[in-house]
Amino acid sequence: MKIGKKIPFVIGLLLFLAMIPVIAMIPVTVADAPSTSAITGIPNQRTTDSPRHETMWMAGSYNGAGNFIPWSTGLHPGTDAGMYETLFGRNTLDEVDVPCIGTSYSWGVTGENITIELNPNAEWSDGEPIDASDVAYSFELAGNQTRYKTDFALRFEDFVAVDNDTVRFDMKPGFEFSRQVEVWIKGNIPIVPEHIWTQIVAAESVDGDFSTAAFQYDWFDAADTPDAWKVISGPYAPVYRNAQETTCIYQYRGEDWWGHDILYTDLPNYSPAQRDNAGSVGGIPKYLASNAFWDNPAQDIAFISGTIDLFAGYYANIWEVWENAAAGSPQSYVTTWYGHDSPYM
Repeated sequence: MKIGKKIPFVIGLLLFLAMIPVIAMIPVTVADAPSTSAITGIPNQRTTDSPRHETMWMAGSYNGAGNFIPWSTGLHPGTDAGMYETLFGRNTLDEVDVPCIGTSYSWGVTGENITIELNPNAEWSDGEPIDASDVAYSFELAGNQTRYKTDFALRFEDFVAVDNDTVRFDMKPGFEFSRQVEVWIKGNIPIVPEHIWTQIVAAESVDGDFSTAAFQYDWFDAADTPDAWKVISGPYAPVYRNAQETTCIYQYRGEDWWGHDILYTDLPNYSPAQRDNAGSVGGIPKYLASNAFWDNPAQDIAFISGTIDLFAGYYANIWEVWENAAAGSPQSYVTTWYGHDSPYM
């Protein structure tokens, strides 16, 4: 479908560390120091909303904040890329791969396998290293989930930990050089800690599958998820959820995150010097927050008024917002994926 001025489409990318340039309506501040929280490497939970000037607010998803299962199709924004990291990411603006837990990959000469080198700096929030066994286990576990089971069984023969920093995926005949496999390693399959998820699988899954299990990996329900199971690798951890489960806030882990000042340092807004000055615009938001609105008008109003910073949704005649905006107002900062140019996506 051709999208033009009659059907404008505004998308706020929710891959928060790869979504630069950012719509910066309100300056944000961050804290880099290691936490002194009750759970190693995880910030303490909050009882109220985070300060507005420290928070980047997102909207556009109708998923609630009650499910933190890594393979869920209904994850709340901030959960998927904030808590869970993949082997690689994809910069869709420049069309290049972005290393994360993986640093490089290569196919065998005939495409019978793909070998992935891992970042030796990568570690879990509890301080354990992320190694090839974690990666092999993560793909095995993903293959047990209903959404991946059939396709994984068709393509993969085995997942092999060659050494601590090298993993090899063996392919079945007919799936050499599989483009779908490359899609999976570039942002689809979350890497999880084997030493934690073997416990969770044994206690909560249905034959390794969480699709029909009652378990939600709910970080705000101690009966569902004990603190010992709260281990992630990503830069943000959930610290607040409202009673309606429509709002969830994630806090940057700072120096507790292994990728701090290692990953994504080439982003346009990245600047340690600016980040260390309270009230500055540069750097990484201390909090990411997402609000699920149940009607479009309320969502539109929140975005245009500056209550929401990143918006994935439709807004009629979006160009009129910045054309009629007063200088310095929240409306004057509104932009889209293509800036102020058609097709306003």
